[in-house]
Amino acid sequence: MKQYQIMALAAFSSVLATGVAYAADTTWPTKPFSDVPTSSTYYTGIEYLRQQKVLKGYEDGTFKAEARINRAEMVKLIANPFILDTARLNNCMTTNMKEDDSTVFYSDVSLDAWYAAELCLAHTGKIVSGYPDGTFQPGNNLNFVEAAKIIVGTFALQTDTDPTDERWFIPYVNALSKNGAIPTSIKTFDQIVTRGEMAEIMYRLKADKETLPSKTTGQIK
Repeated sequence: MKQYQIMALAAFSSVLATGVAYAADTTWPTKPFSDVPTSSTYYTGIEYLRQQKVLKGYEDGTFKAEARINRAEMVKLIANPFILDTARLNNCMTTNMKEDDSTVFYSDVSLDAWYAAELCLAHTGKIVSGYPDGTFQPGNNLNFVEAAKIIVGTFALQTDTDPTDERWFIPYVNALSKNGAIPTSIKTFDQIVTRGEMAEIMYRLKADKETLPSKTTGQIK
């Protein structure tokens, strides 16, 4: 077996098959998260995705809906069979990488990164891309427009005309707007999104909740 296969499989077996939280435990929570009350704006969406084994949360039973989500956590989140076709996940790296590769498409993503296989799937599916310097910057927190681009690619939403260089994000924001998937808490394009907001966006798209209160592109600054 190639060296990177061994490293990737070892890493994959040690993390959770989940979205945004990971640990040694591989069981799924059987009851709602202790820190997401029924009165929470995001309760329905979070609970929906928990029941579908998309969200696992933390070992102490919490979800931390107000915490930020970074780029590595995002690729882990979307690479879930309920959200995305993951048939190629287990052999993505062996199929798409060379034997002497030392990183996974990006110079700052090691072969044994806990999200390596999921990043491979998202990269080859043209759902995510890196920066001009060849990095992925996995620890960077996602802002709303970056999240919008990834979500639109994940759900294969139809977009309108090609954007200008300065407003590259507008077609992706428009796509979410047309599907009623922008939480009312989103106020600016560069706003850093939270775990709760991301869960809400995915819930609305997956469960076809287009009638819920939603921001439009013109309401975001």
